Amino acid sequence: MISGLVFDHEFNSWLGSVKRMVLAELARKDDILVVCVCKRGRHRSVAAARILTHVFHVCGVGEVSLFPRHLARESWWNGICTDCE
Repeated sequence: MISGLVFDHEFNSWLGSVKRMVLAELARKDDILVVCVCKRGRHRSVAAARILTHVFHVCGVGEVSLFPRHLARESWWNGICTDCE
């Protein structure tokens, strides 16, 4: 899933956009919350969060914590993913 996002033709544009937004918010506040949402599935948003956590850690953009929360979990059908909560 992560490699699919990274090798997508829109990845660099997306990452640059997110980076600008995060850095702008960090200039105004000490702590921010970044929410990754995907309309197509549950794993793209988690992959995006993992990518951002890694990128911001490597770039030295403060302390980054990843706490994935599945907000629509109640609506899932059983057995779709055995790796999730």
